[in-house]
Amino acid sequence: MESIIVILISWVLILVGLVGTILPGLPGTGLVFGGIVLYALYFGVGTVGMATLILLGAVTLFSFVIDILASMYGAKRFGATRSGVIGSAIAGLVGLIFLSLPGLFLGVFFGAVVGEFFLEKKDMHQSLQVGIGSILGFLAGSVIKFILAFAMVIVFIGKVWF
Repeated sequence: MESIIVILISWVLILVGLVGTILPGLPGTGLVFGGIVLYALYFGVGTVGMATLILLGAVTLFSFVIDILASMYGAKRFGATRSGVIGSAIAGLVGLIFLSLPGLFLGVFFGAVVGEFFLEKKDMHQSLQVGIGSILGFLAGSVIKFILAFAMVIVFIGKVWF
């Protein structure tokens, strides 16, 4: 009975994590990885493999970096200068720390706008375009995170059931 509960909790974490890669407010790949680690700890690391756990942990960390890098790339594609890109990254991190995922969105947008408008003296229209580019890049990053999380689940299933 206990093993069934652990399996259920693991899969709830994994499924909520998959949803969390798309919906704001949940650390998607972190929850997927947490579900896999829970399973491995209960049933033995050998069921998944230490090398696989390390690889999936690295993918999880990479997915967190994607949040920031993708928004920076989006800002650059919409004409951001160094100030806009740095503003987007710094304000995104600050927003994430203080307001969670909504703060990340707000920080990415307003950091790019402030960097362009106040530091680079661009007009408001150009500054807002850079902010929108930052958000679009961030959303593209969410798609990439979903793909990474889905790949993590496929690897986990392959290790455990095949």
